[in-house]
Amino acid sequence: KWTGTPEEASRMLRAAMRAYGASLVGYTELTQEHRDHVIFSYEKGDSNNEKYIGTDVPVTAARPIVFENVTKAYETTEKLVIPNVPLWEIALSTQGSNELWRSSGTLLGGFANSNTFYNCGNLHASTYNFLRYLGYQLIGTIGNDSRYVGSEGGAAIMAGLGEASRQKLYTLTPEYGAPGRLYGVLTDLPLEPTHPIDAGIYRFCHSCQKCADHCPPQVISKEKEPSWDIPLTEGKETIFSVKGTKAFYNNLPLCRQYSNETSHGCRICWGECTFTVNRGSLVHQIIKGTVANVSLFNTYFYKLGEAFGYGADAEKAETWWDLSLPTLGQDSTITAADGGYGK
Repeated sequence: KWTGTPEEASRMLRAAMRAYGASLVGYTELTQEHRDHVIFSYEKGDSNNEKYIGTDVPVTAARPIVFENVTKAYETTEKLVIPNVPLWEIALSTQGSNELWRSSGTLLGGFANSNTFYNCGNLHASTYNFLRYLGYQLIGTIGNDSRYVGSEGGAAIMAGLGEASRQKLYTLTPEYGAPGRLYGVLTDLPLEPTHPIDAGIYRFCHSCQKCADHCPPQVISKEKEPSWDIPLTEGKETIFSVKGTKAFYNNLPLCRQYSNETSHGCRICWGECTFTVNRGSLVHQIIKGTVANVSLFNTYFYKLGEAFGYGADAEKAETWWDLSLPTLGQDSTITAADGGYGK
């Protein structure tokens, strides 16, 4: 079994996961508070004819996720068991393609989401085996929505990968903005926790409502401030949002219904987000630095993005075919500090 300090383990695991395809990697200790508010009570379940591992039993209903006094995680057709031992959550993301997300609302834009999943199978298997070779375990899955053990956004915020958003379904990161996908898995390898950040992003969402303005079914909140109180949805009790979060609450079922009823899956809010920008122009870095420290110009920056044509539209899907973009349309050098890649 590999032994070393949590600091060494954190650097080693981040380097490995970046090589396997992760974009951002952070860690948080699984405290009792984290268990209570970030880890799910049940899986989401699956309706795609998936089978439980080692059985012919279809995953048609969500299993409870429970903690037991065992040393190794295990699962049956009845439950998924997390060992009641010291654990850490690995929060990670896979990058998206800004140009694809700006094509949201078209068939091409519908590919933007799957573009972020392309390497999840390898990323999960490689990380699982890397930890196994070291003598430790990985609990949960990377890339399978129905098998997540906890809130990906909650873990990402606690580990400092990003901040909450008005749209509420995505977590905004300083490096990538909205595009990309988040994942959270557990391990018993002791890691050095990273910490929540304040890059001014969530404060920006308070005064910017670009995603809400451009939402076709108008399901995103336009309130000026987030609230602890969950509002009624179409006059009925809102049962699909978790209590205990200060947030902008949205009509998520109607969002999913509209998305399912369109041929392109919508996701226009991702392409419209003010933070869905590239880094080729120095002005974007200046604006991000300003947002982190001063909120006075937030509304102006929103309007500035509109004036320069940032956002999602069908014309971008037409011009996409003639663009010369990096592999997968993703700038993987954004977080590279060595080797001259980030210059």
